[in-house]
Amino acid sequence: MRTSYWEVIAVAGLAAALGGKAWACPANSLGSKYAAGALQTAVRAMAPGLPAAVVSHDSDGGRGDIVGLWDTKFFDNTGALIDEGYETFTSDGQELLVDTSPPAIDNVCNGLWIQTGTIFKLKHVAWDFDNSGNLVGRYVFHITITLDPKGNSFSGTAILFQYDLSGNLVFHASGTVKGMRITVDF
Repeated sequence: MRTSYWEVIAVAGLAAALGGKAWACPANSLGSKYAAGALQTAVRAMAPGLPAAVVSHDSDGGRGDIVGLWDTKFFDNTGALIDEGYETFTSDGQELLVDTSPPAIDNVCNGLWIQTGTIFKLKHVAWDFDNSGNLVGRYVFHITITLDPKGNSFSGTAILFQYDLSGNLVFHASGTVKGMRITVDF
């Protein structure tokens, strides 16, 4: 029997829906571990030929300790703080940042990340709006970070590319980035 792509997606969606917190929060809660296991089992059953890495959803995704919620700060070349946000890294290689810029001009960014050895590479994208709320382009960040040995902070470099709606580069800058893990410790 040949399993279609849509059958795999349907089973994965059902497993995620039944699992509750599996996709909503990457925390290592008991509920998310069970939901992740259900998702992995369902996908393997529907698509036994897929490599294990495609269906793996361990608590850390095999990617180290970057998974979780972070208070991330961006600095320019002089060391001045230019932005701050709450950033979530998920075990499936996704990233979401909600920063302090006004929502009308862009405060939600998405990204993808990979781990290469002890280095994490992130491609982070966002829309760019003018002060009247008109879409004027997009931002692309190339961020390279290294976790501290305990996994509670990270630091690295960020390169920003700003493009207009025609895809022309209109601004380029670089700086540094630092993050502190946010934990449930009350």
